[in-house]
Amino acid sequence: MKKFFKPEFINRIDEIMVFHPLTEKDMKQIITLLSKNLCDRCRTQMEIELTFTNSLKEYLVNKYSDLKMGARPLKRAVQNVVEDELATAILEGRVKRGDTVQAGVKNEKITFLACSFVPIFKKNFNAAQIIFGAFNKNLGF
Repeated sequence: MKKFFKPEFINRIDEIMVFHPLTEKDMKQIITLLSKNLCDRCRTQMEIELTFTNSLKEYLVNKYSDLKMGARPLKRAVQNVVEDELATAILEGRVKRGDTVQAGVKNEKITFLACSFVPIFKKNFNAAQIIFGAFNKNLGF
């Protein structure tokens, strides 16, 4: 820095921090954090249990990460690619409140596999009763 700037300017700088470029491993950790943030928001705001497949995370890192630009392109990709597509799926009724949704990628297109859990029994049963079939005479249909 001393080669490029005058001593008067350098004297005004309190600290110099060197940032090293992010690696692909760093980008994968960042996409995991960004996806967790979106999943948490979906859970609290819409009661949607969202998960990202590993293939979607890899796709986002490979297509949208830029080692020179840092994590911002990844954040934009989650917002513009995944969140926008999820919003469309919600508006179209493919994803509903309370669904368990797996976000993935197929042919470079974001996909959502939604499972709605609808109670089929009028009476509540515990897991042991359902697994061992002890409820057969108390279905109450």
